[in-house]
Amino acid sequence: MDLQNEALLENVLELAHNESLAQQEADRINRVLERFPVVQEIVRHETEARALWQTEPVSPIDALCNTPLSYPEVIPTLVALLPQVKHPRVKKAIVRALTVKEAQGIANSVLIEQLKQVPWNAELAREFQTLQAISRDLGGFDELPVEMQRRIRTLAPWESLLYAFGNAIAYLAQREDLPHLLEIVRDPRYGSARIEIVRAVVRFRPEGLRELLLGLLQDFDDGVALEAARGLARLKVREAREAILARFAERMAKRGQGEFRKMVEKVVARLER
Repeated sequence: MDLQNEALLENVLELAHNESLAQQEADRINRVLERFPVVQEIVRHETEARALWQTEPVSPIDALCNTPLSYPEVIPTLVALLPQVKHPRVKKAIVRALTVKEAQGIANSVLIEQLKQVPWNAELAREFQTLQAISRDLGGFDELPVEMQRRIRTLAPWESLLYAFGNAIAYLAQREDLPHLLEIVRDPRYGSARIEIVRAVVRFRPEGLRELLLGLLQDFDDGVALEAARGLARLKVREAREAILARFAERMAKRGQGEFRKMVEKVVARLER
């Protein structure tokens, strides 16, 4: 990436700190959503459900992100709104609101298209993974130098948006989406969006899946590699056992990695049955 494009990318990433933009976009989306009677009902339902611990009324988009109630008539409007939003936190809220079974076959293509528009690349994905690893090794976010904390605060909303996209696309995925899913999991520029999408690919069992998962097991992203390991266990690729243990040996040996160690051991145990 040349210096000019790198500077443009950094300017876009800084949108994560623009709270004024986030508020403007959220207000606009809420004004659109509150026109729907079903959304008004869901807001009432969610406000009553949270009355014991939340005094402020629930916003329409927040209500849709968390309600167990369905709202199929709102899905086309959410699909239309998604490309209009720039702030990662607000965009993530719409993606979460589209992660419902009623959006299957309606939101798939726009979610994939909008994922490809996220201002991210392989270098940023690696940088974020490195910062997370340093944070773990030092004992937490508060132990990081101030400049690293600032960088994480800039990158984290975008990484969180990527994960939300991956979760939504994986949840709604249909077999005809498989070419897009394979493209996404193979390309590190999609960051943590790949984690849940690996699981969706395993569900569809495409040709060459074993080789794909063995390749992803060596991915720099621990989340992607762990999901690939789970896929290999699901396929009963027993010869992958040693490769899985080797891939995660360094992290498992570090202090404070008990939960991660348990996840890896659970995968390995499936290959020993």
